Amino acid sequence: MYCKNCGSKMDDLAVICVKCGFPKGQGVKYCRECGSEISPLKDACDNCGCSIVYNTLNRASSNDNALSIIGLVLGIASLVLLFVIPFLGLACGIAAIIVGKIASEQSYDDKMAKAAVILGIASIVVFILRLIAAYALLSLLADIF
Repeated sequence: MYCKNCGSKMDDLAVICVKCGFPKGQGVKYCRECGSEISPLKDACDNCGCSIVYNTLNRASSNDNALSIIGLVLGIASLVLLFVIPFLGLACGIAAIIVGKIASEQSYDDKMAKAAVILGIASIVVFILRLIAAYALLSLLADIF
């Protein structure tokens, strides 16, 4: 048996994968019979023909969704906080990237996790642009006075 999340070989009596920590039988990235990467759009493994039984519309577990939602909230908060408390906004942006990456690794094609990463990157870009604008303004004021 192979882990459906990471594709590593598992002991048949194992409850969780020792490599990635996913519970036995959970995950949608790899075939449980041969360990080959599988397409979420197919009904059977291309390599061994094993039936792929899972609901493609409900792929992520509730923990995966929770991580994605936390990442998304952090990403949105980071953009808002950048204009109130810039360094806290930057910290939230970095946290959104980290949580979003973890959530996207644990579930297959999670759009909320990707959005969290994008919002985190956007907040870092906005923070850097604000620093450049502040430096330019201070330089202009120094020239005037």
